Amino acid sequence: MPYTPPFTITAEILNLVADISQQVELFGVQRPVITKHLKNTFESNELQEKVVCSILEHTTGRSAVEN
Repeated sequence: MPYTPPFTITAEILNLVADISQQVELFGVQRPVITKHLKNTFESNELQEKVVCSILEHTTGRSAVEN
């Protein structure tokens, strides 16, 4: 049976803020999949970890980062 997320996603969503446990539920995968993807995103400089993360919480969204 295909995975069905617990809510509807529409094209109008431009930014989605979700912690890892919410992403696990959204995408129907296990935590290591999400953390590996985030690691690759930071290593490829698609996002700068120092800009979007802190030790305790996320500080800014992707739309706040120029270039």
